[in-house]
Amino acid sequence: MGIAFAIALVFLPKALINADEIYYTGEARALLHGHLVPTDGDAFPTPLVNAGNEVRYPLGWPILLAPAAAIGFRAMYLVALAVHLFGGLVVGRLFVRRGLPSWLAAVYLFHPLFWSFSRTLMSDLPAAVLLLAGIDAWEEQRPGQTALAFAYSFLVRHASAMALAGIGLAILPDAWRRRKDVLFIGVACVAAIGIALVVNRLTHGNSTQFGYSHAAQNLLNGRAIGENLVLYVGGALVIPPFPLLCILLRRRDCDRWILAAIPIVAFFTLYEYHDKSSRWLETLLGGQRLVLAAHAILLVATAKVWSRVPLLRVQPLVLAGGAAAAVGACLAVQRLEHRYGDAAQAIAACKPARVAFNGNASRAALSVDAEQFHLVDGREPSALGDVVLISEKMTSNRPGAEGDRYIMPDSLRSRSDACRQVGEFYLFDIAGRCPPAAMTCNKTVLGRAD
Repeated sequence: MGIAFAIALVFLPKALINADEIYYTGEARALLHGHLVPTDGDAFPTPLVNAGNEVRYPLGWPILLAPAAAIGFRAMYLVALAVHLFGGLVVGRLFVRRGLPSWLAAVYLFHPLFWSFSRTLMSDLPAAVLLLAGIDAWEEQRPGQTALAFAYSFLVRHASAMALAGIGLAILPDAWRRRKDVLFIGVACVAAIGIALVVNRLTHGNSTQFGYSHAAQNLLNGRAIGENLVLYVGGALVIPPFPLLCILLRRRDCDRWILAAIPIVAFFTLYEYHDKSSRWLETLLGGQRLVLAAHAILLVATAKVWSRVPLLRVQPLVLAGGAAAAVGACLAVQRLEHRYGDAAQAIAACKPARVAFNGNASRAALSVDAEQFHLVDGREPSALGDVVLISEKMTSNRPGAEGDRYIMPDSLRSRSDACRQVGEFYLFDIAGRCPPAAMTCNKTVLGRAD
């Protein structure tokens, strides 16, 4: 646990690298101002109209991020880290109950999937950890904690409903004997659904509508079944500790919690979306995000099988190998962090009270601390910020992603003396607070006619 904590602190992320992180952090920071729907000035890519449509995710995770956001942007990553370490404690308890040493939880802590997503501000890992906590509490016959964990997992990520359906299959043999516990869990989950409906009403004006509801319905069409089967089934087969292989070889030694993974994988196999990268390994690992809860549950459910590997019985080897893998993963993702982090660092050096940015530059601009943030799309940028960050093209890690090209307004073209270029970003020092910079802007770009 200490090793994971130390490595995570050394490599604490400096910038948002996933598009959806913008919305999780934006909702968290808006809550600090008392806004369920972010307004102009919040750290959010807030449009001038229909801002409620941009509230894309349930508030369970932003609520947990908000106290850290009050301290500073990077403090939110400490919340994600704390959730990951708590997950390690839960997995250790589950392992001990299965007759395994608690230090084998290092397999979870340094697992390429869980470690990678613990370094983001996405909701996938927190939802999975809550599901594991619920399973742990169920095995300990603590119905109150079970109900709280399962219900809050739904409030963190509505897709947890698929996992809860699978967990229902797994506990079915005990359902009658523990019917009071099952009833308690059911009441808590119904209450969570009620809360979600109320929040949707307040943010979108419609109880059954949320940010991605229409898109999700349209994508649930089965057109990518083959591709998704290869990704998800292949991932469970080739990503250590190879849970699908464990099931195929030693089914009787696996827990019945493996049933919980079935609805998750089935649902997202029909879903025409998964994360992609220009690099196949990043697609293999990052593409598992939507079924991360299935991987977490299968890690525990197959532990009695994969833990028999002799090398995994040597504690120093497991800890050293896990630490090396974690450091390697951190180094590998630095190319993405630098893409946005260098621009964020340049903004922070200016100590702005107001940051103006266009939508293409959201990830970098919102990775800093300031009093106000203003989206300039469709507006005159030079009057909205002490600094203005512009990217002419959409910045995305997803291959083939395209967006509208931003047309640099004349007011910024005329400020070439106050412009510095950081990678693909143009930073304009409107208030004159930025330190001298060696990299000036490309005069050809600023001076060309559009």
